[in-house]
Amino acid sequence: LKIENQGVCPPEALTILGVTFSRNSDNAQTIGQFGSGSKHAVGVLLRHDLNPVVFSDLLRMEYFAKPLKVTSEAHGTNTFRQVCCRMTGTLRGKSVSRTEDLGFALEYGVQDWSAVSMALREFVSNAIDQSIALGGDWKGVKVEIADTVRAKAGTTRVYVPLSPEVNRFYQDLGKWFLHFSEPGL
Repeated sequence: LKIENQGVCPPEALTILGVTFSRNSDNAQTIGQFGSGSKHAVGVLLRHDLNPVVFSDLLRMEYFAKPLKVTSEAHGTNTFRQVCCRMTGTLRGKSVSRTEDLGFALEYGVQDWSAVSMALREFVSNAIDQSIALGGDWKGVKVEIADTVRAKAGTTRVYVPLSPEVNRFYQDLGKWFLHFSEPGL
């Protein structure tokens, strides 16, 4: 599934907790404010073995998790799954090829962020917010099944493997967002 909007989301907004531009927006039509939603969404998808790929302009961001052992004097050793992001391509005119260990684990949000549909709703909401901020409306947002995973200059694209649950969300998109079923409203 591809979720696309015009405009380029800064990679920091997709990797660092608290980074959001919606919080300071004067536009009452945008909903983001905490800077945690996209990180929660990535965690949900990874917990469901759906590794998302995000293109921020020409920068490819591939998310995955790796084991992280943490030892506590009181609780012994536990293994968590640290979220990581492999970045390749071009960022702000410079070539990039690196992997970052992000500052959160898959266990972040596990109690209340559980459904794949929640993650997809978050990414579509972010696309709508970005489109409204740039152009005053949501009409630049595309949600569609794609055959290829690739960048498009000047856009943000989120790709999620098309599992049955992802496909169900896509089929019900108009129930999640009236933008797509009753745009006149």
